[in-house]
Formats: sequence, structure tokens, C-alpha cells
Amino acid sequence: TLTTDIWALGPTDQESGNPFYHDIAASRELIQFDFGRAIVNNCQTIEVEEEQEEEIFAFFRPVLTNINEFRAVIGPSGGDRGYKAISESSTAWGIAWYINDLLVPVIEMRRGQTYKFIVNGGDDPSSSSEYHPFYLTDSSKGGYIQSDPEDRLTETTFGGIEILNQTEDGVFEFEPTVVAPLCDYTESPQSGDAAAGGFPFYFSTLDTSCATDPFVQNEAAELEFTPTSSTPDLLYYQCVTHTNLGWKIHVIDEDAPSILEVDCSDFGNTPIRLTNELTLNAIVDPVENVLKVDLVYDGLAWIGVAFTDGSPTMVGAEAVIGLPDEANSLQNPAKYDLNRRELAGVNRMADDRQTLINATITQTDSQTIMSFTKLLLEPDELPIFTDKPNRILFAHGSSNDLGFHARFGSVEFLANQCAVKVKGELENEHALAWQGFVGVAETDLNRNLWVAHGACAAIAWAILVPLAVGASLIRKVLVKMGLSEGAWFQIHRILNSLAAILTLVAFALAVHAIKDQTPSGETTEHFSLITHHRTGLVIFVLTMAQALNGILRPHLPAKAGADTPAKEFENNTEDPEASNIRDDEADLSKAAKVSEPAEKSLFRKLWEVFHRLLGATLLGLAWWQVQDGLDLFATRFDEDNIAYVFWIVISAIAGTVGALFVYQKIAL
Repeated sequence: TLTTDIWALGPTDQESGNPFYHDIAASRELIQFDFGRAIVNNCQTIEVEEEQEEEIFAFFRPVLTNINEFRAVIGPSGGDRGYKAISESSTAWGIAWYINDLLVPVIEMRRGQTYKFIVNGGDDPSSSSEYHPFYLTDSSKGGYIQSDPEDRLTETTFGGIEILNQTEDGVFEFEPTVVAPLCDYTESPQSGDAAAGGFPFYFSTLDTSCATDPFVQNEAAELEFTPTSSTPDLLYYQCVTHTNLGWKIHVIDEDAPSILEVDCSDFGNTPIRLTNELTLNAIVDPVENVLKVDLVYDGLAWIGVAFTDGSPTMVGAEAVIGLPDEANSLQNPAKYDLNRRELAGVNRMADDRQTLINATITQTDSQTIMSFTKLLLEPDELPIFTDKPNRILFAHGSSNDLGFHARFGSVEFLANQCAVKVKGELENEHALAWQGFVGVAETDLNRNLWVAHGACAAIAWAILVPLAVGASLIRKVLVKMGLSEGAWFQIHRILNSLAAILTLVAFALAVHAIKDQTPSGETTEHFSLITHHRTGLVIFVLTMAQALNGILRPHLPAKAGADTPAKEFENNTEDPEASNIRDDEADLSKAAKVSEPAEKSLFRKLWEVFHRLLGATLLGLAWWQVQDGLDLFATRFDEDNIAYVFWIVISAIAGTVGALFVYQKIAL
């Protein structure tokens, strides 16, 4: 015969020994045992590793002040960071009161003002797990029904209990008066891990659908309470059925200062240096559940910061971007969805999602400053954690116009918090101890690869190609210097070949650098982000085409009756073009000198025109590209722009070749 079993583990009341709500429960799957089977020891040895105890910090929840209406429902007690840590109690039922969607918050009341509680705690006394009548009391434990009649005499209630039979020996009969259909928030599979991020994030994982159920709302019970001069300074809201479900109500005089003090004066005292020119100031106000941010750039450009799911990935992040040339408004600074890495994927959110508070962007002669306050938790948006580090992205442009960023990176940090005191005692001491944690800022740039890329490109197009072109223009000068007639071509071919090789290397380095800087999980966008990338691809393709074009060029026509050996021909001092000499070594070995040059074919003539036009186009594109690359490098790495060196080298070579060309025309 099989026996069905259920089990659970949980704490007990230290005074009465009665069990509390379980901490750990068995799976709801059917578990059955055969106690009549033959005895066999098939139990496995359980090895338990010693776990180092970590200090547990209670959830921070704002104090409810200047509020006269409260919505009370039942929900989970929040695990290790919840009710037990908040109340510093060794026991908890696993459930607790949620007031205005906060787990057992402290409430401030003023004498002479009337307060209303709208309650959905359950109305079925036959099921104690779903029956939680609400009441106000001076008992820190509550659970009126669990007390002995004699003990009830020592507890004063202030609403929610109607005494029906009381003698000097005790309270023997009473009636809960705040009874209504149950609204019970429940955890999801994500709730356990979410607790590490702070209460707002934990709460966002709960199922709170009962709060919007029309029947639950319409049938809610109400309790009104007006503190008087005789009301104690400290009360509690509790559950009639269970102990330890509620928390404190501080009662103060009508004109007394609030028990709550919030000090955010530390804002700006611990700036986070993201780059040499970009600084972040951030502080969390845990009472208002907002993050206040100042982003300061020592330059003039658009700036932005983005919140992520913990990865350094741009796609899927949610940014706040400020455009200095646009007026401050609902749309600027504004929130953006980052759907793709190119500009077309940076999309401003709809107006109903533009919830930034006091958002501005301003510029001085030398700085750009963006300020805003953002809610920590918003519907359908990534949360901002208060109790664990957040990974953010940062970027700035090279001008005020929104475009590809000049500098981009990510950093993990835990924002400072405003100091919160209740009746003079610090409530978020743990957060202040954690604050200021900053990981190493990571950028999307690899300087060494880009230096090598730029050096290869600059040498190829500022030195090698201009010299190759120059060799073809000063052929007679080269001969006068003692070189052979065909030497100019060998120089031209070798220098251009080296330039093509360096262009290939520069292209490969750029591809590797972009791949290396692309966050894991994102598609590598080699040629779709900025003009420089696309132009680089065009130059690479045209360079390879020009090299192949040179190899496959049509031969010059042969000379009729030629019988001069190639070796003797190489020492000939006549101009190769004037003598119709072949342009490469293969042709030289077959060429012969004759008195009359043969006519070039039409195909050869067209090839020469195309070769020169393509060469000139490539040279112009490459010079622009190198200039643009040096500008980008200087901006992204906060370094001096050395483009002037590039142009000095080009000017020196061009000037020298030009002077020799004029000399050749005049003297030779």
C-alpha cells in the first residue's frame, strides 16, 4: 500500500512553540512511499558544504508621509531581505502586509488628521491561510486571535476589532470588522534572484493582478482612523489571524517636523570619470525611487548614457540622449530605444514614455552638460538597481548633430544614495556603505590596432603611391641620374605593389579591430555604421582592381624587324615611350629597337586612360580617407590631431616631383 506524503520546513514561535509559515516546501508533485517493502538501506550520504554566511541587508522601502489613504493587501514576505530583516525578527509567516505596494512600510500619521485604509485581506475564517483581518494595535506582534483572553487585556486596539465580551479576566469574544475578499500578491520564478536588485525590482516580478480585479476593488473593506492627543506615538498595523505580518505607524503632532529626513547633498561629491573628458555624477533617491544624473563633457557635442540588462551590448539598451542644438523640451533630452548599432536604429520613444524629470542640456564655451532625473522602475523598461551594480553605456559625438559616436564605452557602477533617516536613525546605512562602487570603464576602442591601421594606410598613400606616380613623371631625370630606361617602370610597379599590400594589411586590421570591439552577442557591423568604414571598403576594392588591372594590361605592339638582344636593349638610353619599348620585363625580353615605333592599339590606349583615371580617383579618395581617419583617431582617443604631418609629407613629395618634372621639360 502506498502512502502519500507532503512536507515542509519552517520556523516556530520562540514563545509558544507554534509553527509559522514554512520557508521551504516540498514540490507539489505527488510523493508516495511504500512502507511495507523489504528493508533495504538505499539512502545516499548527503554531503553538506559549509557555506560562509553573508550579511543580509533589509529591503529599503520609503516611509509613507503626507498620505491619507492607504491600500492594504497581502503578499510574500520578501525572503531573507524582507520581513525578517526589516523587523529583525527570527520568524516570519512568509506573507506580510503590502501598503500602497510597499512591503510593510513605516507610516507617518499626524494627530487630528483622518486616515483611511482600503483593505483586501480575506473573508473566509474557515481557511486561516487566506483570512487576514486588518487592525490597528499597540502590539508589535499582532495576531489578536492567538492571544489568551487574559493577554488581550494588555493589548489596546485602535480599529478593526469590535469587543463583544470583555470582563476583568479577559476578552472572550470579539469580531474582526475589516474583512473583505483576499488580494494576495504572489512571487514568480524570477522573484528570488530579483531580490538582490532591491525592492522595486523584486516587486516588479510579483503577480499583482488581483489589485486590478473589479470584484476585489469593489468589495474592499475600509477602516478610518483619526489619531488624537491620547493616541500613543507608536502603533502597528497587524493581522488578526497571524502574528508578524505588519509594521510601524509613527504618530506625531500636527505641526511637528516629519520623522523622515532625506539628505542628497552628497550629489556631485564623487564623480565617476568615464573618459578624460566625460564625467558622470549620479545619486539615487530611494524615497522617491528616482536616479538623478549629471553627465558632463569637456567639449561641444551631443552626449548620452544608456541603461542595459547587464551586458555591454548597445542593441536592446535604453538611452537618454541630449542634443544641444534643440530646445529643452519633452523631446530633448529624451529617452531612446537602441534597436540597431547604426543611426537608423536609434529611435526616440513615444511621448507617453518620455517620463524624465527636469531634463536639460546646456553648453558653455567649452562644456556640454546634460541633467535629468529618471524613475528607477518604469513599465516595459529596463530597471535601475539600487542594491547591486548597474552596467551603463556612455557616448558622445564629434559635433552637436546626432551621428556615429566619437567615443563609446561601458562601466559597471553602484550609484550613491541620498541618506535617509527615520526619527534620526539612518535607514539605508548598508547602501551608503556600498555606494560609489565603480568597475573599470571599458571602451569600444583598441588603440594599438587603429595605430597600425592608420600607419599602413598613411605610408601607402602619403609616401609609396606619390613616389610611384612621381617615377612615371620624371623618367628622363631618372635616366640622367644613371638609371636604365626601364627603371622608372620597375620603381612604379614595386612601390604600387607595396602600397597595395599595405592597403590590404590596413583593411584587415580595421576588420579585426571592429570585430574585436563589437560586444559579444551583437552582429559585427563592418561597413554600415559610418562613411569612413564604407569609403575604406571602396578604396580596398578599387586598389585590388587596380593591381589586377596592371597585371592584365594589354601589351605594347611589337617592333617589325627587331633583332636587338634584350640585354643590349636594357642599356639603351632612349625613352621607352618614344621608342615603343614594352612596359614590363616579359616584354623587354622580346622587344627590339627599330627606327619607327609601332602604333598602339585602341585597347591599349583605352586601358591607359582607364588606368590613369582610376589611379587619380584612388589617390584622391585615399587622401580624404587618411585625413578623415586621423580626425576620428584624435577625437576618439582624446589626442592631438597629426593630420598636418600627413599633408607636410605629401606636399614635400609633390613639390619635389613637380620641380623635377619642370626641370625635365625645360632641360631634358
